Amino acid sequence: MSDSSRSLAAGSPPQPATGLVLRPAFKSRPSGVVVEAFERHVRETGCPETFDRISTTRPPPTGGLAVLTEFHAQKGKRPRGDFAPCPICSPDSPQFLHGLLIWCEATSAIYAIGMDCGHTLDREGRLDRALSVYNRQEARRRLEDQLLEQLPLVPRMRRWIAAHMPVAEAADRLSHGFRRRAPLVYKVVKQAFDRNGELPVRQPEGEQPPAEPIRLVGPSFVKTSFGAEVRLKRTDELLLALDNGEDELECIEAIGRMPEVQLVKALKFLKTAEREVAKVFEYLADCADFVSPENMARLAQWSERPGTPFRLMAYAERSRVKVFMYRDKSDWGDTLDGMSTPEAPPPL
Repeated sequence: MSDSSRSLAAGSPPQPATGLVLRPAFKSRPSGVVVEAFERHVRETGCPETFDRISTTRPPPTGGLAVLTEFHAQKGKRPRGDFAPCPICSPDSPQFLHGLLIWCEATSAIYAIGMDCGHTLDREGRLDRALSVYNRQEARRRLEDQLLEQLPLVPRMRRWIAAHMPVAEAADRLSHGFRRRAPLVYKVVKQAFDRNGELPVRQPEGEQPPAEPIRLVGPSFVKTSFGAEVRLKRTDELLLALDNGEDELECIEAIGRMPEVQLVKALKFLKTAEREVAKVFEYLADCADFVSPENMARLAQWSERPGTPFRLMAYAERSRVKVFMYRDKSDWGDTLDGMSTPEAPPPL
């Protein structure tokens, strides 16, 4: 049937007598189910104009408009490998691939129109306003979807923080004690990590073959004032405000109550928390490696070589670690209570 309604374009030519149809099936804005069915149809067929609930007549020049979705039809899936017809300017001939699905309140119908056609022919700006609303809604939807992927994971991250708080306290205590109680050894070790952990040795003249270098592990142990415990506490406080439990429905409700600026801030907080926890994990792993029996044995073995600047005793056993420098007051020892190899943190 042919439609006698006027075009969105002022003074546009009358619609040709073709088999175009008006399907006034939507007295209110269509649900997401209808939109998803249309998008699926376009993906599978490339033919927006053959969707069974769409109208192919020209939309009216007045009345409210709503943009439901933006789509791209694949030319290769169309029966003739051509473009889709646009009900605004070319209802019976090929016109576009990139388009919009719109709902017209005046006709209670949905239409698939060309993106450029709509902007060019809607001189009153109705489509521009509707598209602006749609873009804002889509931006929020993307934020909500992203946050919904992460928010249920917050409790698990907070459990990781709680479990590793004693490890962080022990690592900070050991690192600070080593730096304060064995300053000469600390200086040499820190300089070694500037060379990939290789401890310095002056090779005696004529000695062949050269001795294998001794390398320490755990560079972050000598990182000045890292403060793992404080970092974890601060991160947990950040996550507490975003902890809505692991139930997805509870998280959806919480997200729905957030204004857009809060959604953006929440995503930023989660990114910051994940980055901070990753840094703490690396530090804790390095601390565990540094005070391991194997690493202390490397330090002791190095000090026995000719050409080293000083002799020392270093060991870790029976839940204690000890570095004692001969002929000097550097004497560091502490318990390893709470110190352990950390588990990898869960993702956010």
